[in-house]
Amino acid sequence: MNKRAILAAVFLTYSGISNAEVMQTFGFSSENPAQLQFIENNQLILGGTYLFLREEATGTFNGEHNSATASKDPQFILPQFRYASRLSPKLVVALDVNQPIYSIAPWPADAFIAPLGYGAEFSSLSFAPKLSYAITDSFTIGVSGAATHTNAELDLAAAPAGFLETEASGWGYNYQIGAMYKINPQTFIDASYISKMRTALEGNSTFAGNYNSNLKTNDFNFIPDTYTVALTRFMTQKWLTKFELDYSEWSEDSELVLNNTAFISPNLTFPLAWDDTWRFVLTNHYQFTDKTGGFLSLGYETSPVSSSSNNYASFPLSNLGSVVMGVDRNLTPSAKVSVFVGDIFFMPDATSTLAPNSNLKISTNAYIVGGNLTFNW
Repeated sequence: MNKRAILAAVFLTYSGISNAEVMQTFGFSSENPAQLQFIENNQLILGGTYLFLREEATGTFNGEHNSATASKDPQFILPQFRYASRLSPKLVVALDVNQPIYSIAPWPADAFIAPLGYGAEFSSLSFAPKLSYAITDSFTIGVSGAATHTNAELDLAAAPAGFLETEASGWGYNYQIGAMYKINPQTFIDASYISKMRTALEGNSTFAGNYNSNLKTNDFNFIPDTYTVALTRFMTQKWLTKFELDYSEWSEDSELVLNNTAFISPNLTFPLAWDDTWRFVLTNHYQFTDKTGGFLSLGYETSPVSSSSNNYASFPLSNLGSVVMGVDRNLTPSAKVSVFVGDIFFMPDATSTLAPNSNLKISTNAYIVGGNLTFNW
């Protein structure tokens, strides 16, 4: 298996893993569009990820000591589709379709901590045309744009009357620019910038039998300005390693605003005190035979929210770790299958003192099983 094919496989695997990692509340793939240059002619990818989310809260809430579990059945919620084509020796174009945003699971309405509000759920579908151009044999640039449709459900407790339930959706747009430089045949360095994606949602809400169909939010930063740099190196003919460092500017937003709700006070403002985040990912791929390879990816991301939080819009999170491993195998000279499993988890547990006489520890695990079929011709 030649180096170019291994590089294409590793970058594809890394992209799929990034897309599957629900890093903090939101997750998205940071694949550099300049990496399309590793595609030789035409490429079609069909894949996705099953995701099982599980949250556990243990401790005292309103003077009651208990535990609660929130889980979400596996869903085909993270699709992966690509069609790419080399139009000339220097130019490659592609269309990617995936789901860059998915949220944590909601708490059950009958859980002992239900007065906290039983959850926020976000899902999305993104369409991203991409272009990569080789300026020289060693230096490549890339650009992509994305149109993303987001659906959101936000449920907030308002004891003793019940819950304010909201549903809203909207479109957001952003872009990415990147570059990649081949230092030598064994070593590559790349960097990219992902622009923020601000989205204003519109929908409806219900509260205590009242219904309002004119819900609107402020322009909210679903994807922040993000800067990435990565180093990829062949350690041997069969062993390739990649290290990526990302920095995301979550601190730009200061509030989340819900206007025209069905609540007693129809306009609600939730202050945000989010921090910028760092993300580190180390991926290793080893080619055991000409047909079979294996990979292991280790990730760590700092939390945008303090581990102890006192408002809904900044529900307590924690730093996240991830372990993802899998195998890939050539089925034919033009077809490859890749499968992986993984776990994304709080480290350590988050804490919450949202209500009086409360002290909760909250842990989150996202178990993933994914794969894709890649056709090159």
